[in-house]
Amino acid sequence: MARKPPAVGQPAPAFEAVTSTEEHFDLKSALSSGDDNILLVFYRGHWCPADIRQFADIRDNYKRIRKTGTRVFALSVDAPEQSAAVIKEMELPFELLSDVDKQVITEWDLVNPYEHDGIAAPATFVIRPSGIIGLRSLDNPFMRVGINYVIDYLELLKRRPMRLSETPPYERHLMFPDRHTMRQTVRNMALRGTRGDWKHYILFPVEVASIPVKMIRRG
Repeated sequence: MARKPPAVGQPAPAFEAVTSTEEHFDLKSALSSGDDNILLVFYRGHWCPADIRQFADIRDNYKRIRKTGTRVFALSVDAPEQSAAVIKEMELPFELLSDVDKQVITEWDLVNPYEHDGIAAPATFVIRPSGIIGLRSLDNPFMRVGINYVIDYLELLKRRPMRLSETPPYERHLMFPDRHTMRQTVRNMALRGTRGDWKHYILFPVEVASIPVKMIRRG
């Protein structure tokens, strides 16, 4: 069955989550100032090289993002302690939110049930201060919307608030892991990988090949 996450022009579903320091996060409260956009990234996990590469791209361009009046949050089913370690080691200037019970990714219809007993399907959203989705990219395990495209959109939005129908088309890019990405991924797995993480990592080719069969069985 096709995913149906919130589309451009629709309200972003309200949610609550836990920060890397185990504090409470509420999307509605984060939008309450009415001034900042929110760049919200759903990611697979600390063990995914494409996610680590995406984090590095956001980190390296964070000042440009903030100049557009945009705050950044990323969310997965990782535990807070796993997220906290990634933030510290990668020196990320944005928060990683935890949804270990999968309530948020279920509400947003972004559950990938075919891997790792259920993880977030990668996706990128820009939520306008009004709480309306302004940009949406439903990504895949290997590709993400380009960070330069996201920033171009945010800069254009700051200069000239666009009608939602004017959201320009975008392209996704393969997230080739560089040596820094792979070193961080290996470190994540070695120091904080769970039994489930290792099982998923070792059996990843088998799991990917079995996804079509699982989809047929689920109807």
